[in-house]
Formats: sequence, C-alpha cells, structure tokens
Amino acid sequence: MFSMPQIPRKDELLNKAFKRARNVKKTINKRDRINSIREYEQSKINTVSTVINNTLQEILDKTSKTTELDPFYYDLVASLIDIGQFKKSLAALKWVIGFNRDLERKYRRRLKGAPLKSLSPIRKEYYGRQSSVIKQVEDDLLFLEDCRRRLKKLPAIKDLPTVVLAGYPNVGKSSLMKSLTGAEPKVQPYPFTTKDILIGYIDEKIQVIDTPGLLDRPVEEKNTIEKRALAALEHKANLIIFLIDPTETCGYNQTQQKSLYADIKDTFKKTPILLAMTKSDQCRKRQNPPKNKSKTFNISSKTNEGIEPLRKRLIKSIDWKTYQFRI
Repeated sequence: MFSMPQIPRKDELLNKAFKRARNVKKTINKRDRINSIREYEQSKINTVSTVINNTLQEILDKTSKTTELDPFYYDLVASLIDIGQFKKSLAALKWVIGFNRDLERKYRRRLKGAPLKSLSPIRKEYYGRQSSVIKQVEDDLLFLEDCRRRLKKLPAIKDLPTVVLAGYPNVGKSSLMKSLTGAEPKVQPYPFTTKDILIGYIDEKIQVIDTPGLLDRPVEEKNTIEKRALAALEHKANLIIFLIDPTETCGYNQTQQKSLYADIKDTFKKTPILLAMTKSDQCRKRQNPPKNKSKTFNISSKTNEGIEPLRKRLIKSIDWKTYQFRI
C-alpha cells in the first residue's frame, strides 16, 4: 500500500515556523542583557529551522519509497503520477533540509559577535533567506500534494487468492462484482463507469478485483484507466474472468470482444481464464462463445442466473497452498 502525509503549501509551512518562533519565551537577564537577547534571537532562528526541517523530514520518512513498492502498486503509481518528477521533488526537500542546517549555523555564528542593535536585523535577514529557500521548492510542494491526492485512492490488496474481472467497458463487470461479493461499485449504463480498481471478497476467502474496461489496442495507446487494469491482470490475477456481452449493448460487437479475449489469453498464458457470457436474461439466441465451453458460464447479474454455480466453481477450484485455481 502507498502511504504519504499531507504536504503543506509554501505559506503554510513558513507561517507555521514563524508562528512557533513568535511564541519563544523572551527572558531578559538585567545583568547580562545583550547575551539574553542574543540567546533569544538564536532560539527564534533555531525554532524556524527546526520546524521546517522536521516537517520536511516527516514527509520524507512517511512517504513510501517507489523502489520498495510491490510491482502491482508500482505500475498503478506510474499510471497516476510522473515518478521521475516525484523523485526529484522529494530530493528537493532533502536538499532544503541540508541547506537549512548550514544556513542556521551561519546565522548563529553571526549573532555571536554582533552588537545589540544588529541582533534583530540579523534574525530578520535569516527569515528572508529562509523564505527564499522555501520559495525555491514551492512547485515541488504543490506537485507532491497533487501526487498525494491522486494516490490516496489506491486500493488495499490482501494476500488472498485473487480473481480479476476483465473485458470491454460496460459488459457487466461491476454488476458481476456486486453479485459475487456484495460490494457496491457504481453501475451506470455508459462506458468507463469504473475509473478505479474496485475490490470485493467472496466469503472473505477470495479477493475479486474489478478492473476498468480494456480496449483492444496496443499498450502504448492505452489510457491511464486501461493501464491500471493491465497492472491488476499482470501482477495480481490467479484467475481471470473475461466477460463478453453477447447482446452488444455495451457498444462493442462480439468480434471485437472475442479479439480482446484472444489477446488476453495470449498475453497472460500462465493465468487460467474463465469466460462469462453476460446479460443472459436479455439474449439467448445470440450467445456464441469462443471454444472451450467447459470454461464458459452464462450469467445474468439481474436475475442471478449462473452466479451461484460460478461462485461454487471458484471456491472449489482453489489450491489453498499455492492460491492457484485448478480450472
């Protein structure tokens, strides 16, 4: 799972640091007034540096490292954000932390030998330098927060036997997901309703992943939604259920759908595939499934025809030691 804390804007970060500095207690020793004020100004500089560096370090510590991601999650992340820029922006925050340490030491040294009238101006000069440094990474902070918002919806995948639903848009994947697992995906009568990968569970034993609709075209031409579906198929599928809508009300004819089915079979040769002919309540005569009828189910999520046999077939066919389906 990908984790990342909320990223503050430039002004939010600076305001937080300067506000904390304003709350630094000012204690004046009448016998050593200049050193008391010097320590007070040093404390304010130290507070600003500490707040900013701790905030940035927390971002770095709590953000998942892309190099340590599961291949499935890496592909999902790569489909949502520019990973190259993501790494550069995190590196920019790391640079700020190191620069701030040197900057703080520099201004603390300047305070040590400065006369009384120069102490406050030196601290204010430090504030200006600090503001300029954070301004340099303003775009990085905005970019990282945008990444966080995009990535926070990534699904949580469990270590369970996993069935991935695949097929053209609007063939009935979300409806089958609901019938099999009780999950409540959005089901609407238009393509690309499923824009995110959805997860459901059969008796808490089998994980079912509803992928966004795939289109029969080369990988380089696929959009972000389709690439997420391919990531699920490639990395997580112990079994693929490929859905074909024989009524063609999905907007794609059977020739197109079977072409995609053949392509999926050829691409994922090591993954067993079940074929589900959907919307059987609407069309009987036009169902013309590809060969391998023993692996074909006629189903209707509307009338529940074929749903229970399919569910039982899935549960009975699992090898619980390997999570493989013996289809």
